Amino acid sequence: MKATTAITAFLGFMVCGLINSMAYAEQWGEANAGNIKHILLYATNPGPEADVGARIVALRSLALYKHYSGGLRALKRSVASLASAGGGLYGVIHVGSGTQKATSFRVNCDTGSDALWLPAASCASCAANSTRFDPAASPSFAYAPNPSSSSSSLLMSFQSIYYGTGSVQGILATDTVLWAGLTSPKQSFLLVTSQDAVMAAQMANVGDGIMGLAFAAGLDPAQSGSILSGLAASNAFPAAFFSLWINKTIITASSGFSAYSGGLIILGGIDTSLYSGNFSFFPLAPSIVTASDGIIEKSVQYYWSLAAYRISIPISTGKANTATIIPAPKGTTAIIDLGTTLMILDAVSLNSIVNSLQQFATFEFDSQNQLYFVSCKASLPDISFSFDGTSDSFHVGPGSYLLTDGQNCALGIQAVNSAIPQWIFGQVFLQNYYTVFDFENKQVGFAIAVSGNSVDSDDVAT
Repeated sequence: MKATTAITAFLGFMVCGLINSMAYAEQWGEANAGNIKHILLYATNPGPEADVGARIVALRSLALYKHYSGGLRALKRSVASLASAGGGLYGVIHVGSGTQKATSFRVNCDTGSDALWLPAASCASCAANSTRFDPAASPSFAYAPNPSSSSSSLLMSFQSIYYGTGSVQGILATDTVLWAGLTSPKQSFLLVTSQDAVMAAQMANVGDGIMGLAFAAGLDPAQSGSILSGLAASNAFPAAFFSLWINKTIITASSGFSAYSGGLIILGGIDTSLYSGNFSFFPLAPSIVTASDGIIEKSVQYYWSLAAYRISIPISTGKANTATIIPAPKGTTAIIDLGTTLMILDAVSLNSIVNSLQQFATFEFDSQNQLYFVSCKASLPDISFSFDGTSDSFHVGPGSYLLTDGQNCALGIQAVNSAIPQWIFGQVFLQNYYTVFDFENKQVGFAIAVSGNSVDSDDVAT
């Protein structure tokens, strides 16, 4: 099966940002040096943010129990709409004051990083169609001082961010950021003054910048420059958690590639109409990170990462409760990453998955794009994932783990060669589960997501 269709053109671009992502790091000050980064992909204009009404509630207590089964109360919360194109999910922010405040920026929302960056008006190498930030148009703009230099000629703090493919360089700055009706008055961000050619080509299809929502150092503004820590520092974060819902209503791009149509991030609340059953919560597990020179550093709690346990796939004999069990390699953590489209596993685990699925259909490997292709007519089982040594299983069906352009189908799970025992659970997984990211209790919770197809459009902002 030749990889010449719209799906491989899309995935060929998308995958290149992921394949070596674990070998790079973000240079975002001493506190965050060595954090692994993942490239974000594709964006278009989102719809307006909207209040989804009294259905938004907050968890009364996010203690470290496994199953959430009640205890809700009304609480102030803010809702941010997400829009998608080809696999990426992004929102809209406003940055600055004066005339600059009127300009909106499309930023990819990424739970796998904590930095916010935007292209500068002076950036000649940035993507030509990106919206630019003009410091001269914002009276509240300020360059962040360089704490390591006493020289008057080195007052500004220059930073670089390296991705799996591509990088950006710029100057650390502060300004007022408005997102989902909430204001961070002196928010740190990187004003990007240059992008390499690879990044510029990618951002031409992505949007304007990236906004990280990683756990990082919790909500400590002295340790993290994230928008969430900035909101918390100004007492604007409604509560120390946020929730995510991806709208699985299918839209089809002009290329023929089908994708879900957007979603919601709710700061300080959950929407009870967008999930069914109970939540299962799991404590965060520290992840190993690498420095920019590739040296493995000690484990830190930077990501929303959980202890990976095992993968389960039914056996085609028809016997009840019979399955192939694939244990996670010792010490493996699963990073819950909105900024990654696919699921990423180690090569051994992926090979075991494919070998098990071969009972049901023939998979062909495309070495150029590092993807497995299969007939779209194949009858395939769910793949189940477990965390933290528990029996709780989270099922991902073929409607989620197969990517299609309407004619060809590819497995939305890929392998990456890395000495670090990490998996990445991107949108292929997250579209199935309403997810709570809890800073206070250092945990992540999942409940079965309601499909956008069955939600009244008058009640849900998309």
